[in-house]
Amino acid sequence: MLDILQQQFADTSIIEMYVSAYQEEQKRVRGDAFRQRAQAQKALDDAKASITKIVEKDVQGPDRRSYCPTHTAERERE
Repeated sequence: MLDILQQQFADTSIIEMYVSAYQEEQKRVRGDAFRQRAQAQKALDDAKASITKIVEKDVQGPDRRSYCPTHTAERERE
């Protein structure tokens, strides 16, 4: 068994193939991780923006016209 490994490692083309395959796999893994991180960041940014809109509307108070029967009736007539 050791003889076979010694023969394989003596041939540098096998090592180069292994290193090349390893580097390609690492490149793919890093790319996947980068894309997943970007998607997670976008989802976080969207959630923050939605929360900010909700908070701003709450701070501004309700749209009084939507609760006023007069304004509701006027909108229904339009």
